[in-house]
Amino acid sequence: MTRHFPDIPPQDSAVVSTGLRLGVEADDVDWEDAEVLGLPEGLKIKIINENESEGRTDMLVKYPPGYVEPRHVHESAHACIILEGRIIVDGRELTAGDYIYGQQKSHGPWEFPDGGMNFVSFVGGSPTHEWGDE
Repeated sequence: MTRHFPDIPPQDSAVVSTGLRLGVEADDVDWEDAEVLGLPEGLKIKIINENESEGRTDMLVKYPPGYVEPRHVHESAHACIILEGRIIVDGRELTAGDYIYGQQKSHGPWEFPDGGMNFVSFVGGSPTHEWGDE
């Protein structure tokens, strides 16, 4: 299948005028408790990019073995790439390299039988999860 993309003229770099960061060395960012996500304890995160004007937060999320992320909703959409481990989502096993996209609709639970790590990008609002009685 051939995909066609629109022709877009080159643009001046926004890096100089806006101070955007193009690269972050993950080792320079500390792991912290994932309280910002509002999920059950046990997660660790590295926030590698935040942009309030876009409502965007990019992070690495580390899950301990046996962790279950409950059914939840959040005001942002998110894109997730599995970097390590496996996730059971709706009875399907996803592994390193697989991709998940979720909108602002209830989803989960996600099970991490062996633990793991994901790259997650939340866009359009807070990454805080709301879960419990639905």
